[in-house]
Amino acid sequence: MLRCQYEQLRVVEALDVPGLRTPNTFALLPAKRLLLIEFVAGKTIETLAWTSEDLVPACSFAGRTLARLELARAESIGPIPVEMIKRDLATAQWRLSRREKEILGSALEKLAGADVRIGHVYYDYKPANLIYQNERFLFLIDPPDIPWRGAHLWDYACFRSSMRRQLWRISLRRPHDRHRRAIVRRSLVAFEQAYLNTCTNGHPKPHLFAAAVRLFELQRNAVLMTMQKAKVSLARQRHPVARDNRFGNLLANRLTLPLLQIERRWLFRQLARELS
Repeated sequence: MLRCQYEQLRVVEALDVPGLRTPNTFALLPAKRLLLIEFVAGKTIETLAWTSEDLVPACSFAGRTLARLELARAESIGPIPVEMIKRDLATAQWRLSRREKEILGSALEKLAGADVRIGHVYYDYKPANLIYQNERFLFLIDPPDIPWRGAHLWDYACFRSSMRRQLWRISLRRPHDRHRRAIVRRSLVAFEQAYLNTCTNGHPKPHLFAAAVRLFELQRNAVLMTMQKAKVSLARQRHPVARDNRFGNLLANRLTLPLLQIERRWLFRQLARELS
């Protein structure tokens, strides 16, 4: 695991993507299960979402940087891996209504022939793993512990869905802070515009782009929901007192599962609209 993280940092740095940096690695000590890396000063984009006016330029920078990273790592152009997505959705810890099943079936059928860029993906390109520094650099931290390969649109969907849940968290905790919510919404638009302006080769085609993003966001929602429920189950096994629902949910972040459920329903509504 540590060796993979070490190699991931070195590989990304070697790509020499403009504006993108990774922390320097000082030592890999497998026997001690330790990877020593540079401390990077600055705030993550997730922190900026709550505190700073710099969120919009930071998200624009993140969109442009992600597009450059994908172009540097693109290996081929191929169809969306609908069978893999279908397997993830089939094993998800959720129950779909008949209408949701119909929407999902239509989406998989329509997008089966859509071409996307294929290659190595970062997998966790999300606001919590991106440090924005001095309006010049974006540091990519917390590399994945196994290498991932697939459709590059996963990383785009990862950032978008993570930022959207930050917006919902802000709405719940600061219901009267309209200014902050407006900034986060503008940041999502800035991220998308910067990404699309940099990736101009149309994969997927513009008329399929929105629906394809929703499908990958649904896939990520399914994966996160399955993982979160597994964490709750494990917490209850290790701590018998956690069998009480409130305590168990507290151990695994009480907001996460409800937000994932809300997101799932929201994504299906958006997907139905984009398929019509």
